[in-house]
Amino acid sequence: MTMNIWMAILIPVALFLLQIVPVAIVALLSGEKLPLGTISANSMVGFQLGGILLSILAIVWVFNPQWNFAVAITLVVILGIIQISRLLKNSYLVLSTGVSWYYILLYLCTLEILPLFVAYYYVKLNFMN
Repeated sequence: MTMNIWMAILIPVALFLLQIVPVAIVALLSGEKLPLGTISANSMVGFQLGGILLSILAIVWVFNPQWNFAVAITLVVILGIIQISRLLKNSYLVLSTGVSWYYILLYLCTLEILPLFVAYYYVKLNFMN
């Protein structure tokens, strides 16, 4: 198989694992009983809805390549909305099971925000002048 096919298969699987594994790590480290099945179902629904929206955006981009900047901004906005809605839904779900705010803040700071900062500094050091 070509590299494009492997990437098309592995990137969605990796993104799904990046959404589910950190929650499992927090549950394991904290000893809290988190509803991992419901959390993964929320992530799957978000991915499916996001896939529909991003497919429509890709079609618009293919037929209107002069709209590169507008489509890129729309892409970032859609991805941001998907991530924020996932975090809000899963935080509400976890809070409704009786988990304290401390564990949600621990999760956000160490497994959501910190990797973004690391990726930002990596890109800034290696790809920006």
